[in-house]
Amino acid sequence: MPLTLFFRRLLLLYILFNVAEVVLTEVSIPWLPEPLRKFEETRYAAAEADPELVFLSSLWLLTTIMFTVSLVGLWKFWQPARWIFGTTLLLSVLLAGLAGPFVTSALSFTIIYIESILSGLILALVYFSPLKQFFERPAPPSEKIDSEPV
Repeated sequence: MPLTLFFRRLLLLYILFNVAEVVLTEVSIPWLPEPLRKFEETRYAAAEADPELVFLSSLWLLTTIMFTVSLVGLWKFWQPARWIFGTTLLLSVLLAGLAGPFVTSALSFTIIYIESILSGLILALVYFSPLKQFFERPAPPSEKIDSEPV
């Protein structure tokens, strides 16, 4: 299988796991034990009144937009998509740390863990495999100066 085909299939798998994470995070709240479910419901209700969480939500939205742009760019082998993807990963880790405690089901955590492995594999491929040549811009042609120096 050509490396580019493998890479694009890996991107599709990564997108699938990200969608699954978002869906499972919301769907799995009723599966939690009663005290943990109440904690999550209280946290959601309190988030609307907390300006810090509103700011973090705005940053999450920006991160989601950057994430989408980077995935489209990686699919098309657009050179800036590599650093946008890496920056998005770092920003999402930072935001997860700033968001405070949260509760997730074991299935959601497993999906998140697999996403981490896939994102590391994507980073390794775009920076350290022969695939990196598709993201590197060709060197600009050397320009000859016809005039003599003054």
